[in-house]
Amino acid sequence: MVTLCQFFNEDGNYYNDVIEWCIKYNYPAFELKYHSHLYESNVLSEIMNAGVENIKVIGNVHENPELLEEKK
Repeated sequence: MVTLCQFFNEDGNYYNDVIEWCIKYNYPAFELKYHSHLYESNVLSEIMNAGVENIKVIGNVHENPELLEEKK
């Protein structure tokens, strides 16, 4: 299963993304498929340590592909 999560901050802004296993720079980690460029290091570690964003599992990409569509 590929996990689909919603990431949101204190201001109520959020985005949906896929958490995937990848190896960057010989460092194995779970990363975001579409928004990892917004962070300087391992995304999930940075989010959890900073404490300014929350993560909510909202489904998986196979059963809920519509959740990856851009908001209009």
